[in-house]
Amino acid sequence: RVGRAWLSSVLDCLAADLQAMADWEDEEHEADSRAEAGEPPSSAVPDCQEWFARARAAQRLHMDREAGAAYERCVSEVDAEVRRARSEGADMPPVLHELNLEASLALVEIYSKAPDSLRTALEVADVLLQMHDDAAGGDAGDLAPVEVTAAAYRLVGVHGLEAVRK
Repeated sequence: RVGRAWLSSVLDCLAADLQAMADWEDEEHEADSRAEAGEPPSSAVPDCQEWFARARAAQRLHMDREAGAAYERCVSEVDAEVRRARSEGADMPPVLHELNLEASLALVEIYSKAPDSLRTALEVADVLLQMHDDAAGGDAGDLAPVEVTAAAYRLVGVHGLEAVRK
């Protein structure tokens, strides 16, 4: 009985993720159709939290290309929100900092697995290290976050040490 309840829960989550991905694809198709017809885009533009949720669903479904694109949009939306907040003299909301950090970590993980994304993975890892240093008040020392270190090891495993050093 415990196994049946667990399996039912897993299948419910899978169905929800698949529905979310289908809705996302429908929205993308509609946006493409509107653009081709010369119509203005719909007013419902996903925010950074929605992009993050889409990325997580795609990642759970092992759709790394879609997950990477959604995480990139999430980071882009966070950057836009941060610029807007700074122009108004406000600080970066903590939730945006957390989203940016988690999305960037996920991007490093996704890019570190892809054989053709070495440069991009290293760029995102560098941004993460800068964020880590900023969070530590400029005194993070020589220690990198465990996730960045793990991604660096994956990069070396996929591309070789010589390629990563370049």
